[in-house]
Amino acid sequence: MAERTVYYATNRRHTGNAERPTGYSGKPSDDGIENLRLGEVRFRVAEDQVARRLSKASSLGPGDGNSLAKYFSGRLKDNGRVVPYPEKLVSSEGELLPAANQKLGSRRLFEALRSAMTSGCDVLIYVHGYGVSWRSAVASAAALQEMLNRKLGVGDKPVLVLLFSWPSDGKKIPWTSYRSDRKDAADSGLALGRGILKLRDYLSGLSPRDYCGQNLHVLCHSMGNWVLRNAIDRILEYGGPRPLPRVLDSVFMCSPDVGDSVFDNLGNSPGPMLPLLELARSVSIYHNRGDAALVVSDTTKGNENRLGSNGAAHPQSLHSRMQQVDCSQQVHGVVEHSYYMVGRVNEDIRQTVDDQPPNSELRNRRPGPWENTWVLT
Repeated sequence: MAERTVYYATNRRHTGNAERPTGYSGKPSDDGIENLRLGEVRFRVAEDQVARRLSKASSLGPGDGNSLAKYFSGRLKDNGRVVPYPEKLVSSEGELLPAANQKLGSRRLFEALRSAMTSGCDVLIYVHGYGVSWRSAVASAAALQEMLNRKLGVGDKPVLVLLFSWPSDGKKIPWTSYRSDRKDAADSGLALGRGILKLRDYLSGLSPRDYCGQNLHVLCHSMGNWVLRNAIDRILEYGGPRPLPRVLDSVFMCSPDVGDSVFDNLGNSPGPMLPLLELARSVSIYHNRGDAALVVSDTTKGNENRLGSNGAAHPQSLHSRMQQVDCSQQVHGVVEHSYYMVGRVNEDIRQTVDDQPPNSELRNRRPGPWENTWVLT
């Protein structure tokens, strides 16, 4: 058996003892929804079971991250262990400690990530979608990391996945769960935005000799993009003068459960997610016209057309640093909403991490009808 580790930040309420939690629930933290709890989860797996799923055939080619996540979920249930990073900001008398005497979980996490990046890793922050329990979120983060690293060759840089898990209730009860999750996702954007600002402050405090030269990415799935949408508002409110600091390299919006006009750049009402292009070097949108989960979001939840269904409302106006990939012709069956974890879509994401040009012959895509739009082949 081999051990796996997933680093996490969450604004979920802990289960069990606060200092030694057994996990986290589908409710927001008792300390407020902006409060972040940080740490790592460790669990043991059988390497042959992992390898079998990484090579498993699918409609999108070899590699089934969804099957791997299910396997990891079972292993987490059997032997998973939460290792929280403790914080101490006040004395036993309730007084705020001097900064030099404070213990910050965020600093411990950032130091762990910097150590990994100094050794040659990129870091990808993963924000899951709607109806995802704590254990499923950890399992998906671990599976995503395995998928992104499954074809590493000599000289290739590994990717370390950091999970941001918001209080999705994991129940998927029609109407009730969706509405509850959507509100929690919006409120959790405050926590994610706060975390990004804390990371910015940490990075700005490093000396030039501490720079590692690696990149920080973000991947949001489904309603996780609604978390990101609201994180931008938080960053705009507290992030200082514009333009915002570019702390991210690539942002991947997979099956995004946000309106298709969020990147509009026409007329006098700019899209609310356009500031993302200040924070990131590039943005990639993956959409699927047959995504049943987003069709339901459109027709039964009263939402506007979803970005993850047909892509941007005005693709002709997309910024040159944005790429849109239509996966509709290749995605079939049970992966229609979680295809970012499977085969060629996952490989396309990895190629962007590796700075492959959008029009590279190594990619399984052809040009779409508009500039910066592509069709997965």
